[in-house]
Amino acid sequence: MQNEYLFRYVNCIRDGVGAVTSCGTNCVWAIERGFEFEERTMIEDTATSHKVILQGFEGTYHYEKLIFGTPKENKDFLAAVFRWSRGAVQLFWLAALGGRSQGSAGVPFLWAVLALVVLPLALVVFGMMAPPFVAADDPLGNFYASGVIFLAFSCAAGVSWPLVTSRRWSHLLRYLVLFDNSTYFFNSFPAYFWILVLPGYICHAGHIPFDYSLLVVGPGALFFEAVGWLLLIEVKGWSVVEGKRPKEISILRSQQMFFVNCPLHGAAFLSGTKSSWRILVHDHDASSWSSFGHGGPGDWVVYWLIFLVAFLGAAILSSGLQMGLKGPTQPTALTAHGVGLVTASMFLALVFDPASVLVAGKTVTITLKHAYLLFWAAMIVLGIFTLALHVPI
Repeated sequence: MQNEYLFRYVNCIRDGVGAVTSCGTNCVWAIERGFEFEERTMIEDTATSHKVILQGFEGTYHYEKLIFGTPKENKDFLAAVFRWSRGAVQLFWLAALGGRSQGSAGVPFLWAVLALVVLPLALVVFGMMAPPFVAADDPLGNFYASGVIFLAFSCAAGVSWPLVTSRRWSHLLRYLVLFDNSTYFFNSFPAYFWILVLPGYICHAGHIPFDYSLLVVGPGALFFEAVGWLLLIEVKGWSVVEGKRPKEISILRSQQMFFVNCPLHGAAFLSGTKSSWRILVHDHDASSWSSFGHGGPGDWVVYWLIFLVAFLGAAILSSGLQMGLKGPTQPTALTAHGVGLVTASMFLALVFDPASVLVAGKTVTITLKHAYLLFWAAMIVLGIFTLALHVPI
């Protein structure tokens, strides 16, 4: 399912700018002269794609099933994810410091995207969070200032869009794809905050660490959800194979793997950075790897998921107990605990299915019987807790 997300959703978008990169399987390199693989990293297919795309060639996706491959077992697949992430780290350092991955006018694509895309976006986001020249205790002034910043950014994006989508300059959009290939592993670091720190803190402390207005966040979130839904419908229309559109569940699977693979990307960043030093300084060849029989990283994920399920379960239990003890006498804390309980439950539901597959070897379906068992177990814990605190119920 995760592969369907890559091939049916992501690749059809990248195909529009000629930046489909090889995944190593069933790829045809239609280059007659001067072609050779970039073999310094563990993802020689992606690295070679980067090299030829920066030379002016295009990468396209063929929408037809011609060959079927052999799927990896769960732990072998996770080991491959670790290798791909480690190779992406190597590719990142080579692009940043290696001097060979050049873009237009000799400017490395990595630095070009950072300066022209990432930095302006960061300035807009942080500027809207804390607008300059406006007092922090002036909510209306902050709202208007944020609106002006967002409007200015939208106008700048609207002016630049016809330029970068023109035939002459559309190749610049390929830099975004190459940038994503070389930096996606950084996404694992904020994932720890969203799935561990945030729900754990809200559930246990009974405090929401954000200051926002639901009348602003609600419409804004609905707007972006509507835009995302329209884009999804459009992309599904681009990727019709054998009369069928891609399944939306593949997006859910990719979201699940975003949290499942956290420890792999963290470990890959450390080991990939070390090996990148050998590549850059000693011209080391790091392209050697094996597809099967390396389930070690899969064990890391199993331990991570066991801890994650236990942690989120404890957070939910803590939040439920404190809601019962505090009751309506503390409405602010009660609301915060409720938000924490919903947040932790959402994340637990998201990772429970892959956790049950990797730990138990099968999908575990939650039935009404399980719900009753959990309910009465919670009641027993609540009784012990209130007895210890001498709280009448």
